[in-house]
Amino acid sequence: MLALIEGFMPEPTTRRLRAAMRLAPLDPSIFNSIVGLGVADFKGQSRLAIHWMERGLALNPRAVWTYRNLVPAYIAAGDQAGSERGISCLLNEYPSFNIAAASSAMVFSRPTMARLEDGLSRAGLCRI
Repeated sequence: MLALIEGFMPEPTTRRLRAAMRLAPLDPSIFNSIVGLGVADFKGQSRLAIHWMERGLALNPRAVWTYRNLVPAYIAAGDQAGSERGISCLLNEYPSFNIAAASSAMVFSRPTMARLEDGLSRAGLCRI
């Protein structure tokens, strides 16, 4: 799904994700599409990105990996406390998690990765 998001501008991406959600509204993995809406919106609208990613997490609180994208959105929105809570959730689940691990787990363009890495760093996550 993330590769799909990276390949399109936000508008076509959100259109496709919304179509997928309409086609299978009861799919237990619909939280992935909802988080995907947030990831797509992070390119320009951090508050809307936060809304979608938090909604996806509400449907599947075990999807802690979402914080890899949510924490930088909190930083972009000026919510330091939210970003620190997100880092705490990540480290609680993955104690040795760091920016290098996040970078190797995600496939985005270099500018997008730089933005994500900067947000994770500003939230207090160690680089290595």
